[in-house]
Parts: sequence; structure tokens; C-alpha cells
Amino acid sequence: MPEPLHHSLDHDTNFSLSPKPQIIKEKRVSATCTAVEDKEAGKCHGIMRYIENCTKEELHDQLKKVEEKLNEGWKAAEEYGEMTDLCRRMEKHEKDRLQQEKHHQKQHEVEISAGLRTPGGSKCSQKRIMMSLRDDSPKRPKHSLTELSRPNRAEKELIRHKKTHQSG
Repeated sequence: MPEPLHHSLDHDTNFSLSPKPQIIKEKRVSATCTAVEDKEAGKCHGIMRYIENCTKEELHDQLKKVEEKLNEGWKAAEEYGEMTDLCRRMEKHEKDRLQQEKHHQKQHEVEISAGLRTPGGSKCSQKRIMMSLRDDSPKRPKHSLTELSRPNRAEKELIRHKKTHQSG
């Protein structure tokens, strides 16, 4: 318990007239110092039972070991993240592949119903229809094939003929 406050007037030998009373302060010791003193005295309690005194070199070595373990943990976490990303990409690829297969199956069904494929799924041969360019009419054509293939020449000839033979 702290000692009571003393005024300088209470002592017979000292008659100072200071307005402030003198306070006797209790000396305080930090909790760390108290814990170390208790440990040295063999009275450990609480978490201090698990802590030992060490030199700076030992502390430095301990911190290096902890840092290495943390780095290993970070590397494992990164590898785990990469593996989950890879799994996600593989699942998406498989889902897309199945969707494409389903789309092709629907396309085949439509082509089978349209007659472009056999019911077994193989494509039917598609014959190309060629237009006949031969004229089998009984009349004899007025112009030759070369004149028919050059219609602009015939128009120019007609215009020239009209210019030279003006009726009027």
C-alpha cells in the first residue's frame, strides 16, 4: 500500500513553504522484467513456462527457421492455387466438349431428317445438277454462238447501222 502523502510542514526539521505536497512514487517494474526474474527464481507461471532465454544468434536461427516454414507454406498455397485453376480449366474444357458433341448430334439429326445423311449417320452423296446448255429447239438460231456470247457487240453494230441509215 502506498505511503500517505506528507507535507513539508509535518516534519519538524524542515519548514519549507512549498504549496505542493510531496508525493512518494512507487517504483514500477515492467512485466517482462518481472517474468524474467520469476523464471530465474524458478517461479514460472502462465505462458512463461514455454519460453526459454536465448542468445541473439539462437533467436536469429529460430527466426530463419520460422521464415523458411512460412515460405514453404506460401509455396504450397501457390501450388494449390495453380492446381485448382488447372482443375477448373479442365472441367470447363470437358463441359465445352460435351456441349459441342451435343450440338453436333442435333445437327446430324436435322441432316438425317432432311435426307442429307443416312439413318446410320454417314453423308449421302450429293449429285450436282448441271444445266443443259444445248438448245434442242427445232428452229435454227439466227445468230451463232459467238454472237450470242457477245451481246454488247451486237448492240454497237445496231447503233452504227441506225446512224448511217437515218430514216426521215
